[in-house]
Amino acid sequence: IVPCPQQLGRITRVLSIFTVSSWLTLISVIFLASATLNLLSRYNTREVKTFRKLRPCLMSVWAVLLGNSIPQMPKSSKTRSFFALYVWYCLAVSMIMQTYFITYLV
Repeated sequence: IVPCPQQLGRITRVLSIFTVSSWLTLISVIFLASATLNLLSRYNTREVKTFRKLRPCLMSVWAVLLGNSIPQMPKSSKTRSFFALYVWYCLAVSMIMQTYFITYLV
C-alpha cells in the first residue's frame, strides 16, 4: 500500500522556484529600475510621457520583466541605454526562471 501524497498548491510551487531573497531582489530591481527611468526622463523635455510619471513607468518595467512590449521606447540616450541594460537583465532572469520552472515540472 502506497500512501497518497498531499497536493501542493500552485502558488507554493511557483514561489519555491527561487529563494525568498531572490524574490525580494527581483522586486527591488523592479522598483529601482522604474525610479531610475523616471528620474532620468523627468528632467528631459524630449522624453516620452510614459516614463515621466511613476505609475506608467512601473507598469512598463513590469511588462518588460514579463516579456511583453511597451507602448513607446525612450528617446534620450541616457534613458535608452539604461533601458537596454534593464532589458538584458530581464532576459537573463526570465531564461533562468524558465529553466528552473521547466526542470521543476519535468
